[in-house]
Amino acid sequence: MHPAKTPFLAVRDVARPLLGNSADFYESIDMTTDADVMLLGEATHGTTERYRMRAQITARLVDECGFDTIATEGDWPDAWRVIRYVQGDAAIGEADAARADFTRFPAWMWRNRPMREFVGWLRDHNATLPRESRVGVYALDLYGLYRSAGAVIRSLDDVDPDQAELARRRYAALDHAREPSAYGYAIATGARPAATADAVTQLLQRRSSEATCLAQDGIDALDARFFAQRNAQVVVNAETRYRAMFGPRANTWNPRDSHMRDRRDLAAGDGARQSLLHVVDHRAVRRAVPSRRDEPARTARAARCAASAREAGAGVVTATQAWRMQCRRKKYGYLSEKSN
Repeated sequence: MHPAKTPFLAVRDVARPLLGNSADFYESIDMTTDADVMLLGEATHGTTERYRMRAQITARLVDECGFDTIATEGDWPDAWRVIRYVQGDAAIGEADAARADFTRFPAWMWRNRPMREFVGWLRDHNATLPRESRVGVYALDLYGLYRSAGAVIRSLDDVDPDQAELARRRYAALDHAREPSAYGYAIATGARPAATADAVTQLLQRRSSEATCLAQDGIDALDARFFAQRNAQVVVNAETRYRAMFGPRANTWNPRDSHMRDRRDLAAGDGARQSLLHVVDHRAVRRAVPSRRDEPARTARAARCAASAREAGAGVVTATQAWRMQCRRKKYGYLSEKSN
């Protein structure tokens, strides 16, 4: 009988050395041959090495394995300029400007040197491809409640002031000291009525069809419409999450992770719309690389509260609901004193 191993010895037996050359991650990348989704997690957080390796792995998945969708744990309004930048939008001249909207803590998750270099690389990579084959970068998270609400109103101001005013009224209950947890508490205690954010989403969905919008106003208007619709859905799901914080079973992970799953499914969906930004729903086949900040360290089965709260992490939701996708999760950890 073999003596019991310490965790250190057990890890050492299965660890693979990283030599800093092109052979790194061959074994892991080979696992993606038949996978539609590759989940990238982490074992450390906020390190230069972590962000550099994430960028290197993702670039290889794009360049060598044909992945064409990158879904990040960022907020939709913050990532919009990155989405446009990597698709070649001439109005955004350099990578720092593309990432300028990432201001929510921790901003260094996305405003770091490896990320800047990666989005620059992806823009150059996409420039060699036809529009319909370009790789997209999308944001899955819902913490940008007020930024998304503001973006919806501004987009409607440009095309339909009456509907913009309607959106302001529907969102009015959200404006409670600009603190979403305070909003959730006020709803739970009956201090104020809930926002009817879903009505704004329905309003945007009732606007002219994509074909009509494209024919009348062109590609830019179509992309603006899409941006507004996604922001409206962020507001709906974020509002649900903050109300859940003060519910009888304070389970806020499920609304957030379900939102991420839905955004990922949208980014990996089928469709036929062609636009300048190549936003979503373009090709019959997509391969996605969701980049999750903390998911490997927290799954539903590992969390003590999961059994009573029925908490489901995004990785679990992906594996159980996207039944046609072969999902694999890998963790990479590196130590560093600081992040650039």
